Amino acid sequence: MKRRFLSVLLSLCLVLGLLPTAAFAQGKRYVALGDSITAGYRLADDEKAFPEIIAEDNGYVLTNLANSGDTSSDLLEVVQDPANAGDLASADLITITIGGNDLMGALYEYLADAYNTENQAALTGDDVRNALTGEADASITMLQLLLVAMNVIGDFPNSQVAQEAIEGLTENFSIIISTIKSLNQNAAIIVANQYNPYKYAAKEAVDLFAAYAQSIADAFDA
Repeated sequence: MKRRFLSVLLSLCLVLGLLPTAAFAQGKRYVALGDSITAGYRLADDEKAFPEIIAEDNGYVLTNLANSGDTSSDLLEVVQDPANAGDLASADLITITIGGNDLMGALYEYLADAYNTENQAALTGDDVRNALTGEADASITMLQLLLVAMNVIGDFPNSQVAQEAIEGLTENFSIIISTIKSLNQNAAIIVANQYNPYKYAAKEAVDLFAAYAQSIADAFDA
C-alpha cells in the first residue's frame, strides 16, 4: 500500500509541478475527490493524506470529499449531491483518484465464482475481500483463495465481470467530469491514474489498465 500511495503521490507532484506558479496563490480553493488514496489509508495520527500536504505546501483552502472504499458510483453521488455543489463551483483545483475499488470489486466477484465452482460453495465477493484482509471466519482461508487465484487470475482481465466493471467506470467517469464542468469551467482537474502492480505480468492485465486510462481520456474529450 505504501508503494501505491507513493506512486500516486509522485504522479500528482509531477503533474502539479507543470502548473503555473500563479495557480498556487494564497487563498485558492482545492477540492479533493476519490477513494482511500485521497482520504488517506490507515495513516498514523502524525501522517497526512496527499491533499493535506499539497494544500499546506501551496496555500490552498482544502475541502476533502473523498471516502475510503468509494467506487465510481459513489463518487458520482458525491459530485451530484447539491450539498457539494458550492465547493465544486468555487474550486480552483480538483484532484480525483477513483476506479481501483471498481476493479477490485470485480476481482473479488470473479474469485468468488471460481472458488464456488471448484468447491461447490456459495461465497460472495465480500467474503473473498474479508478473507484476503484477514477478516473471514474459519470456513475459508487466504491460502485456499490464493490457490484458486493462481489458477484463474490470468483470465480475469478478459472476463465478463472485468469488462462490465470497465464499462461501468467509463460511464460513471464521463458523467462525473461533465457534472464538474457544468458547475465549474475554470478549475484545473487532475486525475491520478491507477497504480498497476501487474505491469510486468500478462498482457491482458496491462490491457485492462489501458482501458481504464482510455476511459479517463474519453471523459475529458466528451
